Amino acid sequence: MKSKIWDFWAKHYHKLWVQKYSLGPTRNKVKKLIEELDIKEEASLLDIGCGVGELLYELQDINNIERHGLDFSEKMIEVSKLKNPKVTHYKLDVSSLDKIEARFNIITCTHSLPYYNSKRDILKQINELLKEEGRAIFAFASGNTFLDRLILLFVKLTTGPASYPSDKEFKMLIKDYFDIDKREAIKLRPYMPTIAVYSLRKVEK
Repeated sequence: MKSKIWDFWAKHYHKLWVQKYSLGPTRNKVKKLIEELDIKEEASLLDIGCGVGELLYELQDINNIERHGLDFSEKMIEVSKLKNPKVTHYKLDVSSLDKIEARFNIITCTHSLPYYNSKRDILKQINELLKEEGRAIFAFASGNTFLDRLILLFVKLTTGPASYPSDKEFKMLIKDYFDIDKREAIKLRPYMPTIAVYSLRKVEK
């Protein structure tokens, strides 16, 4: 995945038309799942592929969460830092998660998994970054149906190469690392791909 694409989109990201029917609803669903965890004590959260920090910003009103964000796009990180001055940021490629020394109670990854090479290896690293009984929340456009796969062909034209897992493929990817606690779907318009949202429990090794 080329960072130049995302450096370009950084200053336009909040204006994208998909904010209304895809990105915004995804953030709302992820925030709701985090709130349902009913966090009583101090917890740390890492948002992988945080982009311009919209989710991190919307999570600021949840008590007891220390927020961290990671992205490999320098311009995206710059925008996120302006929006989220209290957030710890990592300008890092997702393949280098092992360079992070901190451990987290919650890891979120929204709409970036399809763009990762070696997804299985990255999921292993995410498992290792989570503390005991940690939770991971993934959201991504799903390649479950023919219609979804057709729509996603056009998405690739604006973002670059990507592989969108079906439910079956995702279950194989997370095997040995996570158990599924909940799976929900978002599809607000017929011309938008279905977004699969998973709440996962860490499998202890």
